[in-house]
Amino acid sequence: MKTIEISRHKLLEDTATALHAGVHYRFGAKAADIAQVPHAGTSIDCSGWVRVLLRRAAGITIPEGSWGQREWCESQGFKHSTYDRDGAGRMDGRVRIGFIRQRQGRSGHVWLIYMGSTLESWGGHGVGRRPWNTKVLLQCKDVFVLTDPSEIKPL
Repeated sequence: MKTIEISRHKLLEDTATALHAGVHYRFGAKAADIAQVPHAGTSIDCSGWVRVLLRRAAGITIPEGSWGQREWCESQGFKHSTYDRDGAGRMDGRVRIGFIRQRQGRSGHVWLIYMGSTLESWGGHGVGRRPWNTKVLLQCKDVFVLTDPSEIKPL
């Protein structure tokens, strides 16, 4: 199973920074610079936010759009599972990525899951965190495990 190293501290720090700045959700909004946390007064969609997080916390650049991101996860060989069976709520130190399928089987929403909570940007809220088992997220059909807990580096 393929895994990547991701700074969990950076994921949490960047999400807190964007939340504090009041970064809003807007469908189709992408970050002008994926190496920077969006600033106050800006908007970002779900796939744009996942792209920023993975660039900053793992040093990788993934495709834009949830559909492209799902295809990328599959092509990279990350472990695939269902949302509830592989325990998005597990407190095992792994970082997972979840997708809700929409039109013609394509992914519609994407977010990261870490220690039972999401790291995402969603409509009506913007950047933030919520419990993995929030009702709308339980529609998730696809999860990929991105990390292995043995790769956690000290702060």
